[in-house]
Amino acid sequence: MASLIWGLVFMTGVSVRIFTAPIEYENVPAGLEITDPSNTMLAVQLRAATRLFNTLDENQLVVRVNLLGMKEGLHVIAVESQNLNLPPGISLEQATPPTLTVLLIRR
Repeated sequence: MASLIWGLVFMTGVSVRIFTAPIEYENVPAGLEITDPSNTMLAVQLRAATRLFNTLDENQLVVRVNLLGMKEGLHVIAVESQNLNLPPGISLEQATPPTLTVLLIRR
């Protein structure tokens, strides 16, 4: 039993990997548009058991920013786990930059 537990815990290993992901802005309020977003791509550092990275499709890795309910002006938005659609067991360790700046102006 002890060998089985040891194998499950230590043999799987945990890795941290860095990926580049595009940023998509969703639910831009009617009558407003984004001007000069601070970034179009983001570096995301992900943590998971090494074997779980095999389940991650890098082409589907997208940072989604929901602008629902935002008003005209400058907004600083923290990048968090919920901005990524990650498979179970993979978590966001760090995003670079950690915040996005979005300026919404009238069309």
